[in-house]
Amino acid sequence: MNVWTVHATLAEEVRPTQAIYRDEKAACNDAAALSRDDGVLAASVVRFTLDELGTRANVAIFVAGERHCCVATTARRPVRDRAERWDSFLIRERIRR
Repeated sequence: MNVWTVHATLAEEVRPTQAIYRDEKAACNDAAALSRDDGVLAASVVRFTLDELGTRANVAIFVAGERHCCVATTARRPVRDRAERWDSFLIRERIRR
């Protein structure tokens, strides 16, 4: 069973998971709304498969309510490496605005 999580990135911190959904569309709708909040640089959606290690996959990122990418990833690369690139993307997108 897959679940989707939503978390926000602020200028000085990445917040822990805000919500967990059974439905990708609901998670994306929440992330889009969250990305419009004051102080939020972006909100992202991550998919996990329950009871299976290494199944984290970045699904979408929202900046100012707009979906900016859809990433298909595998668990072959360390999660930290993917997370660092994800956050770098967020920062570059916000600087461009």
